[in-house]
Amino acid sequence: MKKQDYSPIGDVLKNILKGEAFRQKLAETKVLEQWPELVGETIAKHTKKLFVKNGKLFVQVDSPMLKSDLTMKREVLKNQLNVSAGMEVVSEVVLL
Repeated sequence: MKKQDYSPIGDVLKNILKGEAFRQKLAETKVLEQWPELVGETIAKHTKKLFVKNGKLFVQVDSPMLKSDLTMKREVLKNQLNVSAGMEVVSEVVLL
């Protein structure tokens, strides 16, 4: 019978939590949670289907006027979201 190397579960979990992919996903989740705080509840009510894919934050907006306003603020939103996440998560805000 072969001897297998085993690691304590605590060590395995620490390695997973330190992994870049996990940190990235955690930061993406934080960005989505921070959206209502960042834009305010009124605007958040008119934005649907928020998701991050390949570094882009996709936001569906149900008001053409709001979409126009947010289009002009995309760069500011991107920077604020990245600051709140503590790392570069969003490279672009895409309004749908």
